[in-house]
Amino acid sequence: MGWDARRPVGWPAIRYSRAVRFIARVIVSLVLNAVALLIAAIVLDGFTIDELNFPVVVVIFTIIQLIARPALETVIDENAQWAASVVGLVAAWVTLLVTDMVSDGLNIEGLGTWIVATLIVWGGAWIVGLLFAERMIKKIAGDKKQ
Repeated sequence: MGWDARRPVGWPAIRYSRAVRFIARVIVSLVLNAVALLIAAIVLDGFTIDELNFPVVVVIFTIIQLIARPALETVIDENAQWAASVVGLVAAWVTLLVTDMVSDGLNIEGLGTWIVATLIVWGGAWIVGLLFAERMIKKIAGDKKQ
């Protein structure tokens, strides 16, 4: 039995792997959410983020997103795969709504801004997630299977 540089001696491989994958998922989510929020702030006049509170907004947004999406997915039947996009859209809106309510650094004004901001955050996360997220998580987690 050789030494494994990816985990301390005596640690169960499964738990360590899950913990590392979770941390990698959080890091990737933070980066992707920061980009999506910046794009929304640049494109939309009614979407403003205070520069000093930007990191706080991203952290709050990411925490809420990591809780809201799985919570909403549990409501959907496993056979209703078509609803996954709708859940993502609703999760993006709920995440923006709660972040706007609890954070002083994010301000969203106007129905049109809410709709487009939700689409930007959902669409950006979906596209980037589809293209890069799983690969990035595997790379950060040290997974050999890519």
